[in-house]
Amino acid sequence: MKSFKIFCCIFLIFTFLCGTADAMELSAESAVIIDAASGRVIAEKNAYERRGMASTTKIMTAVIALERCSPDETVTVDRRAEGIEGSSLYLKAGDKINLEHLLYGMLLKSGNDAAAAVALHVSDSIEDFAKLMTEKAVSLGLKDTAFKNPHGLYEEGHYTTAYDLAQITRYAFTLDGFADMVSAKSYEIDDDIETKLVVNNNKLLRFYDGADGVKTGYTPETGRTLVGSATRNGMRVISVTLSDRNDWNDHMAMFDYAFENYELKKLSEKGQGFGCVRVYGGKQPDVPCLAEENISAAVKKCSKVKVICKTDENLSAPVKKGQKVGTVSFYDGKDLIGETNLVAACAAEKAKKSNFFWRIISFFRHK
Repeated sequence: MKSFKIFCCIFLIFTFLCGTADAMELSAESAVIIDAASGRVIAEKNAYERRGMASTTKIMTAVIALERCSPDETVTVDRRAEGIEGSSLYLKAGDKINLEHLLYGMLLKSGNDAAAAVALHVSDSIEDFAKLMTEKAVSLGLKDTAFKNPHGLYEEGHYTTAYDLAQITRYAFTLDGFADMVSAKSYEIDDDIETKLVVNNNKLLRFYDGADGVKTGYTPETGRTLVGSATRNGMRVISVTLSDRNDWNDHMAMFDYAFENYELKKLSEKGQGFGCVRVYGGKQPDVPCLAEENISAAVKKCSKVKVICKTDENLSAPVKKGQKVGTVSFYDGKDLIGETNLVAACAAEKAKKSNFFWRIISFFRHK
């Protein structure tokens, strides 16, 4: 029996790698796994099809709350948040609860009343808050996501894609406090409300070494949804399944595939040199180019990263130190896995003599 399970696991990982329609024998209708550092898609199945998201909606609810509020704010529960159907913290109208505690209850226990209380703390209505959620998705460059509520109970026009949801989660991890919340196995709430202990519904935290998030979901209309996260050797990957009857195993197979075939590589460091750029009409013929920021990404093991630098071909003096003078792009095969600006390492002053004679000399110096 044990050998059979090992064979099935190997087969699933192999078929995920193959990428054909028959080979993607995941239970999910839609699935994706991405590199959190770069957003690169490692593997996917119908990742761009619009589907319901159920309680994974609450990831964006947390994003809006963390961006617009302080975690130590006190929330007075609005009467419209009381008695929301489904999973609940059993909040009562007038209850006062710390916003951070409310977010833990929303993300771990999936309290629908907690999500509504958060929304009504931020906005005047559920509808207004849902608009903020959709606008945020658009600002992240996501075109296939729309929200109608903060908790994920079924409504027409409330949808996302596996790809969009992975990118939303990737962004959420950049916000202070989010990673701590979604990785907690349990949390004690010390506010004066009925629910004191919330236990995380995400079994990946217990099943998989390195799992550190994120959110479960289910409604009869959408089926089971799950967003996962796991980190090994500094590389975090984010997995999403939509409409999946076997989500725990699917996510673990995706994690295994990512960690067995990819590794995190530092592509550039802030201030790293990438050649020089010509400067016309300057006291010096060129200036060194430096990377503007640190760039890391998941790269296929044993592959060689291709580096392409593009600089301003018509750069004229004066040039300021730190001025953008081009870009450097990194490719793993055909996949763009990172990009940053190139900036001037030093200033380049304009040449004092700019008559015709000196322009001729400058021209030939640059040839």
